[in-house]
Amino acid sequence: QRHAAGDEGAYVRHLLGAGDSRTEARIQSAFQDDPEFRERVSRYLRRFDEMIARANEVDPENALSATFLTSDVGKLYLVLGRAVGRQV
Repeated sequence: QRHAAGDEGAYVRHLLGAGDSRTEARIQSAFQDDPEFRERVSRYLRRFDEMIARANEVDPENALSATFLTSDVGKLYLVLGRAVGRQV
């Protein structure tokens, strides 16, 4: 409902706030069983990794990468990475 009302970060905040095993289990299951989902998640994680690496090259204090990681897209990166067993 919050997303439909214009709160674009509501879904990601819900995933992060839920932090329950059901959400993680659903992501794990989809990652294992659905090749298209697996490809999309893998591409998202890979591109985010690349973006962080580039940010770290130009910002040795890591302020830029910290900003990325605390954004909604960064939080999604952390949730997906954790769910699929990646060390993020």
